[in-house]
Amino acid sequence: MIIGFSRYGSGASGPALDYLTGYLTNGEARDPKPEVVRGNPNAVAEIIDALPFERRYSSGVLSFAVEDRVTPEIQEDIMNRFESAVFAGLPSDRRSIVWIKHGDKGRTELHFVVPRVDLGTGKSLNIAPPTPASRHLLDTLRDCINRRYAFRDPHDPACARGVSLPAHIAKLAAQAKRLGHSPKKDFRQAVTEQLEHQAFAGTISNRADVVKFLKNQGFIVPREGINYLTIVRPDTGERVRLKGNIFREHFCPRDLQRAPTRSDLAQLLVLDKRLERLVEKRANYNRARYGVEKQTEALQIKEELPDDRTRKSLAHNRSEFGEVPSRTRAPIYDDALRLNEATQRFRSASDDLEFASDRFGRAHRAFANDFDQKIATCENRQASDNIMAKYDVPEKSTADTRELDQEREPDEDREPDETDEPEMDADS
Repeated sequence: MIIGFSRYGSGASGPALDYLTGYLTNGEARDPKPEVVRGNPNAVAEIIDALPFERRYSSGVLSFAVEDRVTPEIQEDIMNRFESAVFAGLPSDRRSIVWIKHGDKGRTELHFVVPRVDLGTGKSLNIAPPTPASRHLLDTLRDCINRRYAFRDPHDPACARGVSLPAHIAKLAAQAKRLGHSPKKDFRQAVTEQLEHQAFAGTISNRADVVKFLKNQGFIVPREGINYLTIVRPDTGERVRLKGNIFREHFCPRDLQRAPTRSDLAQLLVLDKRLERLVEKRANYNRARYGVEKQTEALQIKEELPDDRTRKSLAHNRSEFGEVPSRTRAPIYDDALRLNEATQRFRSASDDLEFASDRFGRAHRAFANDFDQKIATCENRQASDNIMAKYDVPEKSTADTRELDQEREPDEDREPDETDEPEMDADS
């Protein structure tokens, strides 16, 4: 699943809503017909047409892969998550949105149209501003949904195309595929397939080999960019830009391997918590801009049905994956919870082991220091005894040694005795 936004948003609402809800497109009937799954198109159209702004609405689509199974329950939950994220901090009576479902392309598409206005203050509202924070929020939301329901991930290496085709050529190819025709292979695709075949055979290992192969085939390579190559066709003299993994500056053959994506269940929990932080950040911004108090949102949550968990905001559902209805959650949901519990136990045991290791290290160092001191003492005593024996010095008993030491080193803490002579001043 991917989330995309349209560049359109100026003017009246008619063209956008007529296209999304219309039965005909480019003179061809849509089968099945578009379906309004949430919201009122007429109410949304009136709001958009009454706005004085230059940009009156935002529109976009949640597009799913053919193999993605989107049940009505999952579809409802996904729309709730999207609205909770982009409208964070705004009550439901201060925003407006309409959802239209398309299925004529052989896959599910959920289109949405949003009037760019806060209904409470009349201020402009942009649910997808062109900022890194907004892009990060939408990307995290997309990743959460894809991992939660095991949808196709656009970052999966198996989804990567060998070459990037111009938009109009890609559109024609997709349309021919939908109509059941085999699309005509583009020149760029033919060149890329030859290069990939050579890479798999081991004759191409870097971009220098790619350039050498193209030149041997009669192509001129006038320009080499970081992620592209420009070639000149020998038959027509046409300049063609080639973009893809094999044309990158630091290409290596393993970039072409379609290794299966590792299913990291713990990443589900990480993404969920990251999304909560991003949603709360947007909620704080919206509350400050549009004068919404936190109590208003809390009251709204209380008014919802207690058993309707799919309509609660992300900020309200603090438990890990607790907001997912049991009838809609993906099979990996329970595995993720068990993995999280095992991870917590492992971390606790790791902390205990680290503490015990630290105590053992301190004890070992103390023993080593004490042992070294004892060895040094014994060596000194042995050396002293050898010297005394060499010069025939009589050995003294331990008691005599102790008395001698006391005579040489008076105890400073000892109380003065009556027999001790006081120090004499210079004047005495």
